Amino acid sequence: MIFVGDSLSLNQWQSLTCMLHAANPMAKYTILQRQPVYHFHFPEYQVTISMQWHQFLVDIDETKVGKVLKLESIKGGDAWRDYDLLVFDSWHWWFYKKPQQPWDYIELGGKIIKDMDRTQAFKIAMKTWAKWVDSAVDHTRTKVVYQGISASHYHGADFGKSKARNCIAEMSPVLGSSSPSPPSPGEEIMKRILGQMKSPAYFLDISLLTQLRPDAHPKSFVNPQHSGADCTHWCIAGVPDSWNLLMDAAFKLF
Repeated sequence: MIFVGDSLSLNQWQSLTCMLHAANPMAKYTILQRQPVYHFHFPEYQVTISMQWHQFLVDIDETKVGKVLKLESIKGGDAWRDYDLLVFDSWHWWFYKKPQQPWDYIELGGKIIKDMDRTQAFKIAMKTWAKWVDSAVDHTRTKVVYQGISASHYHGADFGKSKARNCIAEMSPVLGSSSPSPPSPGEEIMKRILGQMKSPAYFLDISLLTQLRPDAHPKSFVNPQHSGADCTHWCIAGVPDSWNLLMDAAFKLF
């Protein structure tokens, strides 16, 4: 199987490999961690769990004018065809500006443009991805999952504490089963796109359960020299373990 996406895909890959190793700690394994590709292999079971860093799912090509994000091209998908399970994720990186933004221009309809509405760009790219899943994946042997939209907690209003600066002081989950903040717009966009597919990917709906956990981020503990708080990623063991348990349960349904 392979996870394809950004650092939240990596988060889920790390969680799953740890869970599998914990289930049989004596099993031999090999591990390769060299961005953009990560592999964890159990020779005894002939199982490989991979992760590929591909945060937009569509292509970024190096051209004469610079790096171009091609919203209607997904040549990178050729590397994913032979897997039995594909788990995709994309959302967070669509809203970065320079210097974090890893492209210089966008290509749409054969035209090169400097920028555009990022939510609209995401929607076009995910439609390209959906067409690829419908046309290029052999659904008789390969299952396809879309990870859903994982919540961040950089504003107190995200978790019902208007005076909180971010997640750094949070020690407990949001009480109850509803979030003080609305779901990400990416959630509704993906549900619509998946609903229009001929062979829809399974939507692993993690949005609400992540919205309720401002306490479960690495904060500053992942890197003591880091002055800011990581309120995007998740501690392991932790929230991504529940994603993998839910995904395992879903496999019994489709």
